[in-house]
Order: sequence, then C-alpha cells, then structure tokens
Amino acid sequence: MNAQTTIYSENFTGQNDKGAVGPAPTTDLVGVDWTIDVSSAALTASTDWFKVTSEVFEARDIDGDAIWMSPSINITGFTGVSFSLSAAESGTMEAADIFNTEYRIDGGAWTAADTNGTLNDDFTSATVSQAGLAGSTLEIRVTMNNNSGTELQRLDDVLVQGTASTAPTVGFDNAASNQTETNASFNVSIPVTVSNYDGNQIDVSIASSGTAEPADFTLNTATLSFTADGSQNISLDINPDTDDFDDETIILTLTETSAVTGLIVSQATHTVTVTEDETAPSIGFDAATSSENETDATFTSANIPITVSNYSGTQIDIDVTATVGTAEAGDFTFTSPTALSFTADGTQNITFSINDDADTDPETIIFTITETSAVSGLIISQATHTVTIIDDEIPPLPIAGKVFITEIVDAASTAFEYLELFNNSSEAVSLYSSKLVRADATTNASQYVFDFGVDEQTADTDLIIPAYGFLIVARGGTRSGFNSDFGITLDASVNYNGGHSSNFFGTGRRWRLMTGGTANTDDGTLIDDTLIGLGTEQDYKNIFTNSYVVEGDVANATPGALEYLIYSGGAWVNSVALDGTTTAKDAYIYDDLVISANTEANDIGIADTKGIDVSAGNSLTINGNLTLAGSDSYLQGNGTVPSAGVVNSASVILKGTYTSGGTNQFFYFTETYHNNTTGLTDGWSLISSPTVGEKIDGNTGDGNFTVFNGLQEKDSQYGIAVYDNTQSDTDLRWDYFSTAEVNVATASATIDMASGKGYSVLPSATPTADQQKGNLGFKGSIATIDVGSEIKDSSPANGGVGNAFNAIGNPYPAFLPFNTTADATDNLLTVNTGVLDEETLWIWDKATTSYLTVNQTTTVGTDKNNNERTSLFIAPAQGFFVKAKSMMAPSDFNFTKAMQKHQATGIFNRTENTRPEIKLSLSKTGVTKNAFVYYYDGKTTGFDNGYDSSAFAGLGTSFGVHTQLVTANEGKKLAIQTLPKDNYEAMVIPVGVHAAANEEITFSANVLNLPSNIKVYLEDRELGTFTRLDAANSTYKVTLTANLSDIGRFYLHTTESTLSVKDVVLNTVSIFKTAASTIRMTGLPQGKTTFSLYSMLGKQVYTSSFETNGVKDATLPKLGTGVYFVKVQTETGKVSKKIILE
Repeated sequence: MNAQTTIYSENFTGQNDKGAVGPAPTTDLVGVDWTIDVSSAALTASTDWFKVTSEVFEARDIDGDAIWMSPSINITGFTGVSFSLSAAESGTMEAADIFNTEYRIDGGAWTAADTNGTLNDDFTSATVSQAGLAGSTLEIRVTMNNNSGTELQRLDDVLVQGTASTAPTVGFDNAASNQTETNASFNVSIPVTVSNYDGNQIDVSIASSGTAEPADFTLNTATLSFTADGSQNISLDINPDTDDFDDETIILTLTETSAVTGLIVSQATHTVTVTEDETAPSIGFDAATSSENETDATFTSANIPITVSNYSGTQIDIDVTATVGTAEAGDFTFTSPTALSFTADGTQNITFSINDDADTDPETIIFTITETSAVSGLIISQATHTVTIIDDEIPPLPIAGKVFITEIVDAASTAFEYLELFNNSSEAVSLYSSKLVRADATTNASQYVFDFGVDEQTADTDLIIPAYGFLIVARGGTRSGFNSDFGITLDASVNYNGGHSSNFFGTGRRWRLMTGGTANTDDGTLIDDTLIGLGTEQDYKNIFTNSYVVEGDVANATPGALEYLIYSGGAWVNSVALDGTTTAKDAYIYDDLVISANTEANDIGIADTKGIDVSAGNSLTINGNLTLAGSDSYLQGNGTVPSAGVVNSASVILKGTYTSGGTNQFFYFTETYHNNTTGLTDGWSLISSPTVGEKIDGNTGDGNFTVFNGLQEKDSQYGIAVYDNTQSDTDLRWDYFSTAEVNVATASATIDMASGKGYSVLPSATPTADQQKGNLGFKGSIATIDVGSEIKDSSPANGGVGNAFNAIGNPYPAFLPFNTTADATDNLLTVNTGVLDEETLWIWDKATTSYLTVNQTTTVGTDKNNNERTSLFIAPAQGFFVKAKSMMAPSDFNFTKAMQKHQATGIFNRTENTRPEIKLSLSKTGVTKNAFVYYYDGKTTGFDNGYDSSAFAGLGTSFGVHTQLVTANEGKKLAIQTLPKDNYEAMVIPVGVHAAANEEITFSANVLNLPSNIKVYLEDRELGTFTRLDAANSTYKVTLTANLSDIGRFYLHTTESTLSVKDVVLNTVSIFKTAASTIRMTGLPQGKTTFSLYSMLGKQVYTSSFETNGVKDATLPKLGTGVYFVKVQTETGKVSKKIILE
C-alpha cells in the first residue's frame, strides 16, 4: 500500500489575532494563505470575533454566517486525496448555531463533507472528514454561526493528504513569482522539474500571455526536453517600459509536445507579477473640502489649489467645472469650464466670486476636474472639491404652528433622555434666543429653564433646526454616546444638542418652548406647550391633531423621525412616502400632493389651503378617517377617457368618517364619451353624483352643478333632467330643470343632487379631441354610509300609467361590481334582487345611441359578442336604469360601502369567452341594434332571473330587435336570453322587430362556440324562407310592407340540417294573457286558425276563427274568475293550454 503524503496542513500556529474582530470589523490576514468572509455576520463589539485565538481559529458572537476558506490546494498527481479537520463548540448552542464544512474540486459546486459535514446545536467536538477525492485543485470552506458571547465554535488541524503518483510528471516548481522592474533589462530563471522519468523523452513548449505588453519582456526559451529526472530553467528577460505605470503580469504556460503515456503536468502555468518602478503622473485638488464665510458684499474666494506631481513629460490639460450642491446659481460666479495646462510638477489655483444672498442655510458648491488631454497613466487623485459657504445671516426664530415638541423619551442612561423638536417650515430656524421650560405637570409651576447656547454641558451645541428637520435635545450626553445608548446612528441631517442634566425628560414633566424674554426666566413668546406631563416612557405628538400619544415603549422611540407621515415643502419628511404599503400609517398633508399610484393610509389630514389630487387611473384608500382642517382644504379625484367608451377614473374609498372645515371640499371630475360624427343630442350622458351635498340650483360662484359645469340651455331649460316613470307619455318622462328653477342665488339653493339618483346631462364643452369632451365636476363631501335610492313600480299593473324603470347611479367615488363575476356576494344585482323585477341593469351607450343590457351572464371584454362590456363595475359618476319589482311598494335600491372597489380603468380582467352564443344584429342605414342568446349548463327555456334580461323599454323605441322566451312566453322582450347547452334543435327562438313600413332591414349574426354541426337559420314566416346566418358574410335583407312591433314573423333556428317550410312545427306557438280579458297567441303558422275557450267542466264559452301571419290578440267576453282551457287549431295541428282569468 502506498504511503500517504501531506499535501496541505494548517494548525494556526503563530497566527494569533489573524481574522476579523468587531465593531467595524477590522480584518488582518497578513502572512496567512487562507481567507475569511464576514459580510453576512454582525461583529458589532470588540468581543465579537472570527479569528485565531490561542492558536485555534474561533468564532464568538458573530450573529450571522461567517466563512473560513482554505487556499486553492494543488492535488494534481495525487490519488486517494482526503481531508480532515477538528471541530469543537462550547456554550449553550441552538439549532441555528451551525458548523458546516464543504469542499469543491476544480472550482465546481460546493458539496458537504461526508462525515460530520453539517454540525449544529451542542455537538461538543467532532472530526470532519472526506475521502476519495481526485482532480487538479481542492478548496475547503467552513461556515459558522452563533449569537451569544458565551457561544464559541473552534476550527483546528486542517489536513489534506493523498498518494503521490508514480507516473512521470512535469511542471513548474511554483505557481507564481514576483519581480520589480528596473531602468535596465534583467534576466530571471523559472525552473521546470520532471520526476518519475520512465525512459521516454518529455518535450514541452512554453507560451506567454498576461497583461504585460510584448515589448515589456522577452521569452528566451521556447521549448524544453527532458531525458531524466531533474530541473531546467526557462529564461525570461524583464524589460523597462516608460509608457505605463501599472503592475503587469506575464503568464507562462507549459504544453506537452511529446506523447509520453500517462504524463502528468502537475503545474501547467506560472505567473510572474512585475511591479512597476515608475510612479504615474497625478493631478488633483490639494483638499476635498474648504469653507468660506459669506459677507454682505460680493468678494473673491481664497485660492483653491490644484497640484501635479510625477510629471511624465507630456502636457496635462484639464477643465474645471462648478455645479451647485445646495447653493443656488446666483450665489456664486465662476467661468465653467475653466481650462488649465501643466508642463511640469507644480500648483495652479482657481478662485470664484461669492455673492450675498438672503438665505440662512450653509450652502455648497462642487468643483470637478476633467482631463481633456490623453496622458498615459494619469491619475486624478482628487477629482472634486466642495466649498461650503457659511451664511452670515442669522436664521429666523421659531414661530408657533411651525416648530413643535414632537417626542419626549426616557433612556437607559439618564444623560440620553431626550426631547425632539421638529421644524415644519421651508427655512432653518435658530434657537439662539430660545429656551425650554420644565414645569410641574399638575401645577404648571416652572422648575427649570434651559437656555439654548448657554446651559449645554457638552460641545454638542447645535442651535439650528433644519428646514423640515429635527433637533434632538438630550440631558447632558454627547451625540456619540446617544447613538451608542439607543443602538443607532442619527442621520447627519438631524442636529443634536447635548443639553443639561437638569432636563428631566424622562420624569413626566410638562415642557414649553419659548423664544425671547430674559435668561433663566419663564417668559417670552410661547412656541409650543405639551400641556401635560410627558416622558415616563416614549410619548410623541401628532402635530396635525395637536395631541400626544402617551406612555409608549422606549423601544419604539424614533429620534430624528416622526411616527406618522408628513408631506411638507413638496417632499415627504424622512423620505417615507405614502404608497401601497402604508395601509396602517397616518398621513398629514401640508402641501399640494398629486397621487399617481395606488395608495393606502389609515387616517389622512389635510391642512388648510392644501389638498390631494388623485390622478386619473389611480386610487386612494383611507382605512380610517379623513379630516380637511380648513375651509380651503380639498381632496380631488380625476377621470379621463383614453379611448372611446373607456373611462380612466380616479377611485377614492373612505372607510371611516369625513370631517371638513367648510363645504364643497371634495371634488370629483370625470369625462364622458362624445361621438364627433353625430349630432348634438348624442352628447347626453346618464350620470350620478359621487359627492354628497351638491346642489343643482344656485347661479353664483361655484356652488352648484348646473352652472359650475356650464350645461347647455335650450327653450328656458338646462341640459339636466331626472327620470319620471309616472308619466304615460314617453316624451314627458325626462323632466328637465328650468332656468327659473336653477338661476337663484346660491344662498337660496335648495335642490339637492341626491345620492344614488340618476340624472341625464348635456355638457356644453365641445373640444376637438374625444378624450377632452364632456368634462363634468362634482363638489361636496364623500358618502361614508350605505346609500339607498328609492325605486318604484308606476306601471298599470300597480295602478299607475307609467312604467317600472328607475334611473339611479353610483353614489361613491369608487367602483361598484354589478354581478357575481365581479364579486361573488357584494354586487349590485345580487344584493338588490329582492326589489328588482329582474337582475338587469341598463346602461346608456352614446356610441350606439342605445341602452346596453347587463346581467349575471355579462363577462369582460370588448371582443366578439361580449355585449360591448369593458368592465363588470359601475364607474364613479355613472348612472343606469333598473326595473322595480312588479306591484311592489316604493323600496330602496341599496348601494353598500362593502361594495366599493378600486379599478385602474374601464378595462379589467379580460378573459377568453368560451360559452356558446349568438349575437343577432338588425341594421338599417346608420343604425344597428343587437339581441343576444347565450347557452349555459343548468339554465331553462323559461325565464331565468339574472340570466334573461328585457330590452330597455323606459322611453319607447322606433327601431330595435329582441327575442322572446322559447317556453312559458309571457311577452317579455329580451335583450339577453339564456338557454340550456343541449337539445339545440328543439329550441326555436321568437325574434321581435320594431321597424317602420318601407324600411329595408338587414339581419346578421355572429356565432361563437356552438357545436360544429349546429347551423343557425333565420325564418321569415311571412315569406316562407330560411336563411343561414352563421356562414361567413351571410345576411338576410328584406323591405317591410307594414310596421312591425313584436314577434310572429321571424324565428331563429339552431339545427344540423337545412330547413324548409314543411319543417315548421307548432312548438313555436305561445299563448298568454296581456290584459285581464285579452289572450295573445304568437308563433302561429300562416293560414286559418280557430281559437276556442273551455270551462273546467268542458263547456265551450268562446270561439273565434281568423287568418293569421303569426300573432293574434283575442278579446274575451266578460267571464267569471277561474281556470279555463284554451285550444288553438291551425292547418298544421292544434295546441292547448290552461290559463287563469281574474
């Protein structure tokens, strides 16, 4: 068995303190060949270390992963390579305290050692080992982690062994060497050694590479040949160079050119590092900073020197430019750039003029050197120089309402109890004549006066509170001690005053900030007063509500920061901004703020004359309360129309209370789609108010909706109306507000724009671009409660002469889902199903000058047949129609706070439509109307509420198309009909048409997802024709000879085979009451028909015969209340049905 050879060993002898120690940490690896990585550890004290101690490598309280790593160990020429090391620990370890050993071969993946490679917790001691390794290089790393000063992990006795190969071997003796360049060429010899020579000549070639240029060295040896064990030298000349100044490398590589079986090249490369003897030329500012004291007149600054050293003989050219740091452009004068040239070592100076200004803050100017020549190796040693101009003006004194006592906190050491002052103004203030008064919390009797600039016990005596910044006042401690006591580093922008030991900040006293008056006296101008005793733990002030949060936890102290968000001076204090992550944060606004992202907060307060503008397409959620502090505070939401028919609305949800200092402080703006190509009347919009308290009347100032928006006037009426469903005449159902009603003094305005009510409006603006048209603004407050809008049935069935349609609308400045696809439970149709005749909304669409019908079937998308819906939500300010439940007493249609949602625009969650459906279109010149047939599993051929929806009939129609139920038809004119997804051939759909005589009408259909074998035919029963509509570009045109207003002539068939007249059967016949004594029969075949009515006893009580084209109304004689049987006999068969007469 071959003996093992030690390839590498490390027992850390003579290496004490090599490694890293806190708190910086400081690392010393001089003279060792291993490395460490403590970037993930936290060595925060001098007792935290990762180093050699007592000649053992030790980890103590490292609080994170720290790594010891061996050098790259050459194992070429060895077989059966193995390694071992000693691991030990002491103290009370936990599962997270680890000692993991890994290795990798030839730079590959790290692999855990087989034996004890992953140790943790209390393992006491162990030997880690790995055997069976082979390759060219081996690296070992050990990762340790512990978290206590009593927990120690130790590493020792790293040993790598292997069996030396007996194969012939050639290689450099060493991997690297170093040489220092001189002013003359010199020669170096680099040995190459052969061992285990087996009698076959070994030939190698030598090639060179590296960072050195070809002229910097001469390789004198190109090949070597060996016929025995021994060493030969490669001859290399190192030549001087003068055109660069960098250290360079020459890499020599051996390549075998013979073909010796089993030859091992043990060390194939040797790197010579050549250290330059020349020093590179350099140029730079002599210093990084300087300062100047401003005066009341312009003056020239002191010289700012720029120095060249080690001039190389090539002229150096530079430009010096000046940029503003915190200074303004008018605060100084400098020719930028200023060109300088150097032809030898030496110094040149620049100066600039300093101008007086009215500011009080120190200001900075930054000068920068840029080389314009191309000097080889030139180093710019100090490229910038910052001049601080110390202002000669004294900053203003603090004033009440701008400077606040914002936090008082106890501390572990009394010297670091502190009081925090915050300056909520745009310029720094000075406390040079100010004082803090300590008073008894109960009697308010003053106990101690701390005079700023006089009573401090440390050299830390800042008297300036920066603009929108902080000053910490302590109890006699230094700034560095304060940082250590709280375990923080105060931001450089936070000023610090060491204070006095008599500042009993942690003892529950009352505090006043005063300015002026007499030293050591409780007098002067009051700036802020805590009013109560504070500081027993952590107490802070809400400057917006002027109240303190008392007795917090010292651990929650925030020196130099606020516990809430402040927007002031056009920026967020402490750079913490309101956004989507600030759900639980309070925010207070002291400057105009634009919200251009989806944002959340808890409470929001807005200072007087300031406001928040939520831009179009973005949202604001206020989970708490909204307070508008003054009569001129405001919150505003905006909406635009980025494309025809799509509203890009701002969205605001207020979950708490609304408090304002005046009226009309919430504004909501939206825009309505307007079609350039159509007439003026197509500019009408159906809207609702997203604000509370808006008045329709009142013609002065901006106090009413009508005048504020400049609505059109015509015939002494304004372009705003409410819908009156009690009118029998459809022309009278829109009730317009007259100029006499509106044009009253604002103080006398009485007509509220009711929350949840729908209005039709005609904006007067006519800009050229669609997205700028119909701009509407609303004013008032925000609805914070559930809103009920009364709806009623005024139809003849309920004793009226009108109908059951009601115009209502979204009362919130947020989006409301209208069906279960948008929200499973909190949606308009589901919540209000009990007061609706059917779960349907009708929404006015200017693009088609018709009402869109939406229900529970409506899905998202503008493609294909999807009823042109881009959203399943009702946008803020959008109105719509609903139909009250038949014969119901007036009841509320409910809008609940829980329904409110945010949506970015009018297009959301587009999904692929896979349901079978038919979009049946009826067209005449310039007008197209649509009816929809959808197929769903589980639906019926009768009326399915929420899935079948009537066409809007609130205003009558002169042109349109609808369908009626396949079975149990009672005359509902459907815009949407839903049928089951089977038995297609048995379902013949009655098609109703509203059109005038002599009009040419055209039918077409867009058919999606029907079974591939099903075809769609339109039957014209009057002409006895069947036309296929699902084929590409197929239509059916006909010129009417009489007015049409219902079903009876046209039918839609879904079938596998071609249809003809003889295929018509009686399953299209429907019989139903339209009035107490009127029976309607629809779907009758052409020809003679006999209608008979029988009592329950079988007695015929009425009969009539007639010729029909499909529809016939039969007026009955006066009959008693009861159940009767109807029999209809046609030329093709008979149909019977039971009816009830009342």
